[in-house]
Amino acid sequence: MSRARAVPLSVSFDAYSDDLDSECFKYVRENLHRCKHLHLDAPAHMISSLMSGSFPHLETVRLLNRYKEQTLALEGVSLSSSAPRIRLVYLKGISPDVNVKSFNWSCVTELILDVTGVALVPCMAIIAECTSLHILRLIMESLREEDAKPWFDDKDGPRPRYEKLHTLEVKAWHSYGDFSVFIWWLLLPALRRLKLSGCFMLYPYLLEMIPRDGCMLEELLVDLDAPEPFATEEEHLLKLFESLSELRSLELIGGIPDAFRTDIAKRLTFKPGHPRNDYLLPKVESMKIYGLRGWASYWDIQRMLESRSELVSEGAPVTRLKCAEIKTCGHSQKHQWNLNADGHIYHKGCHIEFDGVRAFVPACEPQPPSDEDEVAPSILAVTPHPPSEMDLR
Repeated sequence: MSRARAVPLSVSFDAYSDDLDSECFKYVRENLHRCKHLHLDAPAHMISSLMSGSFPHLETVRLLNRYKEQTLALEGVSLSSSAPRIRLVYLKGISPDVNVKSFNWSCVTELILDVTGVALVPCMAIIAECTSLHILRLIMESLREEDAKPWFDDKDGPRPRYEKLHTLEVKAWHSYGDFSVFIWWLLLPALRRLKLSGCFMLYPYLLEMIPRDGCMLEELLVDLDAPEPFATEEEHLLKLFESLSELRSLELIGGIPDAFRTDIAKRLTFKPGHPRNDYLLPKVESMKIYGLRGWASYWDIQRMLESRSELVSEGAPVTRLKCAEIKTCGHSQKHQWNLNADGHIYHKGCHIEFDGVRAFVPACEPQPPSDEDEVAPSILAVTPHPPSEMDLR
């Protein structure tokens, strides 16, 4: 560093001790004013002691509190004017009384917050200040009801609007309740990629937010970790799919065991001569769905995959499905489909019986009903009383 004193630096400092008098620590502190990219993985008190002075070149800063026993308050840190070029901020392990005014948040275009539930209120305050965001990633661990109540009591005020935010990723593990109200709280007209992991419900907040904001999602991932499913009613899942006309990639990892049924599978199936408005997810190219409980039969899903993967016409109202993975586990049958990039569909399945399992051999394909006919139950449909959900992952 000493040989190129005029050149901006990229500094990554991992503190394996909390000695403020170490030679390495002193050397980093003396050269921080030259940093363009700064990554500090250290105890909270060391981070706070380093973040002072002028940072004219600083564009990205990652402050990772190393020990859970400590929290990062950023007390005395004020980079609002001393770091005018900051665009990316990553904070991990902030305290409930963190200094919200520590950065000029209006300049930040990418924000990553990795926090515990006790810091929910300042976390939301920081997000509300970041009016120029393009990317927001939030990791919220162990949110308790008493931590959430102050924010829920005050969330009826003006909601932040993000005209340029195109990517939102939220992980809310071990939350006491539905965290989708946070997504609903934001106004996201430019949103294209939405990834949710943890405690989320489809109804009512997410179902309302997508059409309300007019966001044209291209990628959706929901990885559920909650006692309740993401969607229980077929009509809710149907409305969600109807609002995703621009979606290219879909991943639903659990959460819709009973909602994905024959009518939805039928509207995902390509039929020559039908207009674009008849189809769900007309532009989807990649699909991964786990944890279905068998309300859509073997033939429902097989037909859908075959019809969407064999498209050759560029003028078709739907896009060719390039890859897919679907897993179902009903009362009497268990299936897994894999559609590879080469267009081949691989299936394995079994019958679940009292004394074990036996290989699944599909019966003759039933004649698909005409569009005017009511959809009749498939001869391979499972019992209408599925047992508790089985984890296929």
